[in-house]
Amino acid sequence: MNKMIDFAKELDQYEDQIIERFRSHPVLANLDKLSNSQLEEILIQRRHLSLHFTPFYDKALDGLEDEEAKQVVRHLIREEYPSEKPSHREDLVSDLIRIGVSKEQILRGKPTHATKVAVDSMYDLLDFEKENYDIKIIVALRLGGEVLVAEEYKAIITELEKRYGLKLEDSVFYGLHFMHDRKVKAI
Repeated sequence: MNKMIDFAKELDQYEDQIIERFRSHPVLANLDKLSNSQLEEILIQRRHLSLHFTPFYDKALDGLEDEEAKQVVRHLIREEYPSEKPSHREDLVSDLIRIGVSKEQILRGKPTHATKVAVDSMYDLLDFEKENYDIKIIVALRLGGEVLVAEEYKAIITELEKRYGLKLEDSVFYGLHFMHDRKVKAI
């Protein structure tokens, strides 16, 4: 049992180190120095990444063997499309419109080369390796698809409130995802 606790503690510390490195990324660390139009362009580019969320999780699901892991991933996919409510992609567009980005800007925005590279890198995480595939994928989904996204949205929502008055509790996409996906200490 102590080995399991030690491993969980080690994993928790490793995640914290990755989170700290992520927070210091030049874009995240300097959001407050960007003009409104630069920030809005970044948000439009991030939308292109967001459009790949469910296909990314679907591809991960295709390779999983463990039934409990599959159930978790299926649940995360289904959360993106709540019945009788707008999808998370619709909520993202709603938040962008609330800060003054036009629907035309959102829909005409094309992914940049850097965004395409980020999308490709995301899918590269799912390269199939038989040994420990389920563990690798669940860790990648947790960290890359949830925890780090929450860190990013924490920084974004701070800027959205400061610049546009969009508060955490009023944001139907960024605020919700920050609250839902942030790392909560289990230990």
